[in-house]
Amino acid sequence: MSFEIRKLSKSFPSGFRLGPIDLVAAKGTALALLGPNGSGKSVLLRSASLVEPPDCGEISLDDGSDTFNAAAPPQSNRRAWPKLTAVFQEYPLVPWRTVRGNLTLGRSARSGGKVKLDEFALNLLERLQLADLPNGEARRLSGGQQQSLALIAALCRHPDYLLLDEPTSALDRTRIPILIELLNEYKARGGTIICATHHLSFARGVCERYAFLSDGEIAEEGRSEALRENGEGEAVAYYFPSSRARWD
Repeated sequence: MSFEIRKLSKSFPSGFRLGPIDLVAAKGTALALLGPNGSGKSVLLRSASLVEPPDCGEISLDDGSDTFNAAAPPQSNRRAWPKLTAVFQEYPLVPWRTVRGNLTLGRSARSGGKVKLDEFALNLLERLQLADLPNGEARRLSGGQQQSLALIAALCRHPDYLLLDEPTSALDRTRIPILIELLNEYKARGGTIICATHHLSFARGVCERYAFLSDGEIAEEGRSEALRENGEGEAVAYYFPSSRARWD
């Protein structure tokens, strides 16, 4: 299974245009979207997830068995991907529900009552340091705790594909290595990730490949292990403009 984007483009009234974009993320791998703010990383994730469908192009999952084509009639196209979960910078949490309630959202409604957290969810809560807060309301959590909860909720859905927008932006240094472990375990189970990030250590720790975006287009693609100060290419030149690393 793979996540494939072909000739995707999207225009905005502001004049910004994304694409055309061609990208492939193979099953069990992760692809990092890198680049300066405003280069199109978040827009690409929102279009790929169909939150903001593209104007042109095609997106296919499962080696083409599930496809969105912008040229097709709206009624024949997908409006969402059932096998995909996306976590954007606006965390998809219900603020007045508890930590437990956010993780069982949907299941509790179908069952008509409380649902116990399974071992998988409890393990994630423990590892991301939220095990002591199952009955705390999401709105009472810190920014880092809310981001951790949103990521846990996404993993608990067991999606085949995971799209993440700056997944480390609010996490402290103690949680980032743990998230890297969890995402690598997710990949080992066959999951596929596309994530936008400015954190090069995170990109190298999780993603096999990267795509560097500039002004809405892919300026460069390569292996994430090459994202080091002594490397070459546009991404290295941007993140390492001098002998001192900016975000590593």
